[in-house]
Amino acid sequence: MFESIEIILAAGLGAVLAVFYFGGLWWTLQCLSDSQRPLAIYFASLTTRMVIALLVFSGLAVYGAWQAFATCLLGFLITRIALVRFLGREPVLATVVQRSGP
Repeated sequence: MFESIEIILAAGLGAVLAVFYFGGLWWTLQCLSDSQRPLAIYFASLTTRMVIALLVFSGLAVYGAWQAFATCLLGFLITRIALVRFLGREPVLATVVQRSGP
């Protein structure tokens, strides 16, 4: 009983972590164009998102429940795939290169 609740909570934790991670990435990229120090903002955001993600994953690994760790990672990856499909990709660089061509 408790194992199934742990697995469901771990999958939910992975989904929340993915929304935080990739939502923070999206927000950072939106702020870069208006910033006077885009490199500092980018690295501060990257460091913050990575530290939090690594703390969560390493906390599950140290906890010793490899099933919870694997389920959290699976929830993270599934949420990432869902976010990419839901929000779509905008090939900004490819559009700029095509427009600047002959």
